[in-house]
Amino acid sequence: MKFKKPLFVTSTALISNSFEKCICCLIVLLLAIIPLHAQKAEALFPAKNLMPVGAYYYPEHWPREQWGRDLKRMSELGFSFTHMAEFAWANLEPEEGKFDFEWLDWCMAEAAKNGLKVIMCTPSPCPPAWLTSKHPEILNIN
Repeated sequence: MKFKKPLFVTSTALISNSFEKCICCLIVLLLAIIPLHAQKAEALFPAKNLMPVGAYYYPEHWPREQWGRDLKRMSELGFSFTHMAEFAWANLEPEEGKFDFEWLDWCMAEAAKNGLKVIMCTPSPCPPAWLTSKHPEILNIN
């Protein structure tokens, strides 16, 4: 039984037929040209009709030097908002009655600078160690 030579050959084989070479060149050319004639996304999806997309961001878990870069990158990737402070109670109130909002103010200003809205979360899921030591009854049991 005699097999026909395949139109497309493996990378280890050479294309010997000039017709096959022309077909391969035509396919490559078409694949290069098609994106040039594609419709612009804005025509199909006007910005006013798009659903806003955001990302959770926990700056307290990253070195401060990275915060500006991270928020800028979120904006560049097309996110329109971010959530913050959900697990930051220990950073917001490191000691009973002593509050530190400086780092959070900085993050919010940096988010605004990059065109990101901020959803400020309540940090209740993660109480600080000083609070759970003083009031263990606040912890979930069973």
